[in-house]
Amino acid sequence: MTDFFAREPDPLDDLLAPPPAAGAEGLREELLGRTTRLLRRRRRLRRLAWAAALAACCGAGVLTVWWAARPAPPVPPPTGLREERAATAPAPEVPASAVAVEERAADDDDLKAQAALYRRAGELYLSAENDPAAALRCYGNALDAGGEEVLSVSPADDWLLMAIKNARQKERRHANTGG
Repeated sequence: MTDFFAREPDPLDDLLAPPPAAGAEGLREELLGRTTRLLRRRRRLRRLAWAAALAACCGAGVLTVWWAARPAPPVPPPTGLREERAATAPAPEVPASAVAVEERAADDDDLKAQAALYRRAGELYLSAENDPAAALRCYGNALDAGGEEVLSVSPADDWLLMAIKNARQKERRHANTGG
């Protein structure tokens, strides 16, 4: 029995088919070699890119640690601070003990020198001997001896002296306004 759906051979199939290649096996080998080399080269480049990215991250980490660990350069004090300190009267040679400085200030007759000595004694009491009550007493005496011009707050003042000056300024404002 004949197959109803079977195709009859086309007479033009032979003419339209590609010509048989004489060196088809050599062409196939060459194509396989070129493709293999291209794939290997791409794989190597991808691995090198990952290695370069990893090395860059490690280098950035090392540089960050180096930058954070280096000492900071010394910061020069503001220029206004130097000028203000130069404008104040130089204090006479003072002993290192806060008690001795306070006694010397009590014996001095010059009000400017007395104010400078009391201020130095207050600084010594506060920083070296950690005695804020004695520093408060000395700072109060320094402000009493210094007069009105020493009541302005300056960057050279420590926290306790700033608080005392601020309180005295408020007292003068409230005494003038009557409130």
